[in-house]
Amino acid sequence: MEKLQMKHPDPTKKTVAMDKDKYDTLKNALVSIMKSQKEMTFKEMLKGVTDELARQKVTFQGNVQWHLAWVQMDMEAGDELSKNNKVSPQTFSLAK
Repeated sequence: MEKLQMKHPDPTKKTVAMDKDKYDTLKNALVSIMKSQKEMTFKEMLKGVTDELARQKVTFQGNVQWHLAWVQMDMEAGDELSKNNKVSPQTFSLAK
């Protein structure tokens, strides 16, 4: 199984490797739900992704929250997601 090395928005932090299939599944679900939302908190992203996986009848092996956090950080580090630190809780949006 192919692994992807995640990136972190803070390059001094350690990162993990994730199965490419898991990464792609969560990233595709996240992008799908975020296309209809201006901004989302992580909690809203988690609920949306969980609902989207259920709607697609996808069985995810592992902890969705942990894996989604890494997908979110990797997308943020790759400038695919933008984080708004000026609100609490922080919100995220697809980068333009």
